[in-house]
Amino acid sequence: MKTKRIKQIILAMFIQLYMLNAQTPTTEYKALKVGDKMPDYTFTNLINYPTSTAKLSDFKGKLLILDFWSTGCTACIASWPKLLELQNEFDGKVQILLVNPYQDKDIVRKVIERQKKIRNVDMTLPLVCKDTVLGKKLFPNRGVPYIVWIDENGYVKSHSYGDALNAKNIWSILKKNPVTMRQKITDYADFIKVNHMAPLFVDKNGGNGEQIIAQSQLSKSISKMWPASFVIPQTLDNKSIICITHLSIKSLYAMAYSFYFEKGSFPGYVHSSRVLLQVKDSTKYVDEDEYDEIIAENRYTYQLIASLTPIEKLQKMMQTDLDRYFGTEAHWEKRKMKCLVIKTKDTLLISYKKGIRKFFFTNPDKDGVRRVNNVTVSDFIQNLEEQHYFRSPYPIVDETGLKGSLGGIEMEKDFDPGDHRALDKALQKYKMRFTLEEKEVDVLVIREPGDNNSYQASNK
Repeated sequence: MKTKRIKQIILAMFIQLYMLNAQTPTTEYKALKVGDKMPDYTFTNLINYPTSTAKLSDFKGKLLILDFWSTGCTACIASWPKLLELQNEFDGKVQILLVNPYQDKDIVRKVIERQKKIRNVDMTLPLVCKDTVLGKKLFPNRGVPYIVWIDENGYVKSHSYGDALNAKNIWSILKKNPVTMRQKITDYADFIKVNHMAPLFVDKNGGNGEQIIAQSQLSKSISKMWPASFVIPQTLDNKSIICITHLSIKSLYAMAYSFYFEKGSFPGYVHSSRVLLQVKDSTKYVDEDEYDEIIAENRYTYQLIASLTPIEKLQKMMQTDLDRYFGTEAHWEKRKMKCLVIKTKDTLLISYKKGIRKFFFTNPDKDGVRRVNNVTVSDFIQNLEEQHYFRSPYPIVDETGLKGSLGGIEMEKDFDPGDHRALDKALQKYKMRFTLEEKEVDVLVIREPGDNNSYQASNK
């Protein structure tokens, strides 16, 4: 009897040892492509789940959606309310599983707590933390958000971008319709190698040129072309170059009329709120649909190579090209509209006095305080527009009257800069305000030929 008991204990030890080593870095995993069947993988380091591990088979019968993210991806975290709504809408049919291959449970929990505190977003979906096998072996990728769709039988149906995660595509997969969503390029080797400093499509630089529409040149966007967005006023061989890829008509105009164009390199944009489409069909001019999903066929690539040309003239050449290629006209006009206005009662209080440049407005400094020092108001506004108000319908207007730079501004970390009321409250101790008011501002209006103001202008 004692011998039998010893054998049972030894067998149990072997089983436990097998379970501990069944999924180790030495296990041979291959990158899974669309159509491959995923092995019965054990997800580890789970939070918001009854246990710390779960197998793929635990989700059998459901569409499993793996949403790869990281704490440094603002777009990933901004999508959390949408993910919660989708899980609630498709509960029982779908399971959304967030995967952070890079960071551990403690770091992820802090982000969850912070989002609950400042945005009232309670992330209750299960999360996989620091699983390098998922992120480097089974589904290697070069950026997040990255979505992997696995059907109820464990087959990979799609590798998509974050914008494709919506109700329309979920219903399509559940109904077993053909997958039409844009596929994410996950490996550098899949990109077409391009020299953006040489004419595109010439001598197979970027392809055979089938997509060319015109030459300065304008072409339909090719998803596998490495992205670029730059202005070089003078190259070593005394040329001037503009090369911009993967943009809609509206975004191309926003760049061509940018206030920051003369800085060269990345030319920046006119904020979306200041670009109005006064056209018959605005859907042709933008690259996102009502689900915020990318419309790939509405994206273009533009390149201009000229002999050495002053930056002002180069910008005008691009503006003229866009009018000529798209058959449109763009002009600055005055319009009354609601704006977010920055103003102050005491410029001396907020003027830069001493110290190094600090711009931890978006992310707090090491001690948790957001600092702004030796930063111009225009840079301050540009940061707000690009980081927090990039989809806001309200232009940001400077009425501070400050000629120099901002300085000595410190704000606690626990507020959302994307909430203009919260930012207004945080700035009041410096006698500054950030309020919604009606103002007359300059806007870029894009029209089609023959337009007599009969179409309703839209900045969407």
